Amino acid sequence: MKKISKRTAIEALGLVFLAFRSGPIEDVHGGKICPKCDGHPEYRHITDPEMKDIMKASVNMLATLLELRETNRPDYERQIVHAMRFVEQWDSPEAVPQYLLRKDMSLANFFPS
Repeated sequence: MKKISKRTAIEALGLVFLAFRSGPIEDVHGGKICPKCDGHPEYRHITDPEMKDIMKASVNMLATLLELRETNRPDYERQIVHAMRFVEQWDSPEAVPQYLLRKDMSLANFFPS
């Protein structure tokens, strides 16, 4: 399995924190544990509207960060460095097995010449 570089690991941790962990998921994660459904994966724990809000906020932040990376690298890096203060206890990312990665697609399909 391919190893993740330290720079990529730092960037991945920062992006996930900024685009996902510090968004609406925090509202779902906060509060009391449900005594009836805790530990029971057969029960839904996130409603469809909550999931939509979580994914929309995550995509918006990630798109903003990726655009910033292309247009203002110093500001982008400041955001990643800021996020690193909150993820020090997180596990380092690991590469997924290559067989999980699609090899039959290209972004060029979305951008006709």
